[in-house]
Amino acid sequence: MLSTEAGRLRPEYTERIGNTMSRKDLQQTIEQEPLRPGLEANLSRIKEIGGGTSDLLINPVRVSGIPCVLLCCEGMLSTATITELVLHPLMKLHLPDATGPRLLEHINDEMLLSVDRPVPLTFGDVFRTINSGFAVLLADGANHALAFGVQGYDKRGIDEPSSEGNVMGAHEGFTEVVRTNMSLIRRRMKSPVLVQQLFVMGEKSRTDLCLCYMSDRVSPRLLEQIRQDLEHMQLETILSSGYVRPFLERRDWRIFHTTGTTERPDVLCSKLLEGRVALLIDGTPFAIFLPKLFVENFQTLDDYTCKPYYAAFVRWIKYLAFFLALLLPGIYTAIALHHPELLNSTLLQLLTEAEANAPFSLMTESIGVLLMYEVIREAGIRLPKAVGGAVSIVAGLIIGDAAVSSGFISTPLLTVTALSVTTGFVIPELSHEITVFRFLFILCGGLWGLFGISLLGMVMLLNLCATEAYGYPITAPLAPFAPRAMRDVLTRIGLRRMQTGNPRRHPTKHAWRLCTVSAGIFSAISHRNSSQYASIPTSFLCNLSKNLLAHLPHKPCGMPPALWRSCMNKIRSGQLFAICFLIRSFSLLCTDIPFSAVQLGGAVLSAALQGLILLPILLTAGIEPSKPASCLFGAFFLLWGGHCFLQLWGVAAGVTFPVHNKLFGALLLTGVCLYGVQLGIHALARSASLLLPLFGVALAVLLLGAWSKAQPENLYAAAGGSLLSAAWKDLCECGWLPGAAYLCRFTPFRPRRAVYGALLAQLGATVLVSLLGIAVLGRVGAQVEFPFFTLGAFSQPFATQRADAIYVVLFTLIGTITIAVQLYLAGACIARLFPKFPYPFYAGGAGTLLVAWGMHSLGLLHSGLFGVWILLLCGILPVGQQLWGQLRKRRMA
Repeated sequence: MLSTEAGRLRPEYTERIGNTMSRKDLQQTIEQEPLRPGLEANLSRIKEIGGGTSDLLINPVRVSGIPCVLLCCEGMLSTATITELVLHPLMKLHLPDATGPRLLEHINDEMLLSVDRPVPLTFGDVFRTINSGFAVLLADGANHALAFGVQGYDKRGIDEPSSEGNVMGAHEGFTEVVRTNMSLIRRRMKSPVLVQQLFVMGEKSRTDLCLCYMSDRVSPRLLEQIRQDLEHMQLETILSSGYVRPFLERRDWRIFHTTGTTERPDVLCSKLLEGRVALLIDGTPFAIFLPKLFVENFQTLDDYTCKPYYAAFVRWIKYLAFFLALLLPGIYTAIALHHPELLNSTLLQLLTEAEANAPFSLMTESIGVLLMYEVIREAGIRLPKAVGGAVSIVAGLIIGDAAVSSGFISTPLLTVTALSVTTGFVIPELSHEITVFRFLFILCGGLWGLFGISLLGMVMLLNLCATEAYGYPITAPLAPFAPRAMRDVLTRIGLRRMQTGNPRRHPTKHAWRLCTVSAGIFSAISHRNSSQYASIPTSFLCNLSKNLLAHLPHKPCGMPPALWRSCMNKIRSGQLFAICFLIRSFSLLCTDIPFSAVQLGGAVLSAALQGLILLPILLTAGIEPSKPASCLFGAFFLLWGGHCFLQLWGVAAGVTFPVHNKLFGALLLTGVCLYGVQLGIHALARSASLLLPLFGVALAVLLLGAWSKAQPENLYAAAGGSLLSAAWKDLCECGWLPGAAYLCRFTPFRPRRAVYGALLAQLGATVLVSLLGIAVLGRVGAQVEFPFFTLGAFSQPFATQRADAIYVVLFTLIGTITIAVQLYLAGACIARLFPKFPYPFYAGGAGTLLVAWGMHSLGLLHSGLFGVWILLLCGILPVGQQLWGQLRKRRMA
């Protein structure tokens, strides 16, 4: 046992803790301790607090016969300014019957010795003003002091920003002095609605911070939340913007920043005009603005000083550069190690000859080359500028040439790495994320091929879509999608059409930049959806129709709080469309039903039947399902999730995904799906909407490759089989219908348009793929296991790279989204049945794995049970629920 002495603190430790606590109490005492009427008492207390510091200058002097002391800090003020504006007028002052308080009152009221004249009342105020470059005057008999702004410390002049170069814009950048930065903003924004509020943070440093915003455009809720976060920041010192940014971002782990930094006053002014909030910090030239959108990483000021077509061209180069910098080494490693069949014979022979003599594996080479580059880059940054550039060039040339000449590194690998690194320079704002995840993509590609790259890409996409800054999704305007905003994202229209001058002339301009929850759900008032706003006051509707921009960011102000809170867990109708379309498309990708005329007719007949089934679903969309109904829905989502899991894994094994351990692969896939479920339905919905363009690209590539290989005579070939049987098989693969029925609860407005639009889009995609499959494959399609991937293998539009990689990646991403949505819906049903259960979504994930194992053991992959269950949940149950409700009303009446 430990002795009693071991549990006690030693005397020296007790003394240290006591000193620490006394110093902390001393700091608070100094801040709150008021000045005393006696000059000697104040002077002795100031000397005691200062501790004999050498830069505190104490100048005793008599002003109009009153003993006074002029305090200042050496090197912090201008000698010429204090002599001309303060010392000379004070020495000439003769006040009859002067006393200390009367003298200070006369100087403050009758004499304008400086423009900035704070009145220190405590010793903390005295030291803060002295250390800020003020001269402080104490008079005998007065319990307050006077401070004169005579700052004259050395500072860096206004120079061109070092991190944000431009060609046509201004060449002025922020400096380390906060008041100089405030003047740079005021020079460009002379409007009285520009508010700049100074305050002090940091217990020891007492750093000046300035909050900037446009009072007529900023959201009051956003401003209040930022102020609360700043008040909760308990830092002893603030030396750079990196000290403050973590307190303005969410505590959850997010890959990308939700706050931005800039050195340019013109860029910051443009952010303020859009309703953002900026924060200037004394001692750093980098200003913080928030919230920040992801698309802004690809926008520069030069985009608005050149022709629109050139700006659009440059932006697409940046988009391409981002994906090359992030994915190129990983995709090269994955294809060379696990998918060499995706390369043509010439390119495959070149890579084989280059890698034949390399002593290390391709993944080891890639990681080693990138690590060496990072070492050289860091050395170039940390060394003096006169040496750093030369060291980087010499080290890169010597090491690279020697490594290739000696055979340690292959030439193709070095070329790919250099191209990836060079393209990363185009987007400097994302350099940190690209650097880290480039290594992770190499690891995933080297271990699990394109399957691993797809899973890691899905994790990044889900994390990006779940990232919000004070309620504003950083994926806007892509998700939530805003068509008008594409004019400044996918392209760049002329400034005449943008009309950034007066938002009242174009009320929807810039509304996408702050896409709030209310902005994503409540569209502009029109005759088509005016009935949905019956519970909103008429005055709010009138104001919203007059100036939509002024009300979209103000979520709780113009909208009733109860209605606003009820919409926080909702998704947009476009996102519902994306989820339904992708879930159905996943079944199309991994179906084993051969392409034929009967299959095509069955799909059309099944679509008509689905349209009828959707009617009772949409009629009861606003009704909360009962607990027995939730139990049935939850069981179906578990079964369908297990079915999709088996489909994904079966196709993965069929197209040779390099995950040999099935249990590990299943756990890996389940972990990614559970991560998406944990982020919420908003992340899944936004990710689904962002995957729609990739599906469109895949269909375009498929059509481009199949067009030249199609044989029209195959369309007229006779095909056997029953049309009703084909329609029933297609209906059994429509597990999206119960999901749509349950997801309509999360979509308050226009779910009918979203669901029927998804149905028509699915029918169009099915008809297109089926016609291409029949025309290209012919009778061969009846003999293959996975018709879609066989069609993709036969339809290759490129000579140097097969297009199968697109379909493999697309299939993995859509499959992950599909399974994650099923897990989320199953977890929602479990939470509905058992409200106190703490882990409903993890239970849904475990249940899906067990269901998949059981279905695989029993051979129920293609069971007609799904069709019966779909008819029960989507047809019989809603009608029965409605009839039972009407019957209860009649009985009660």
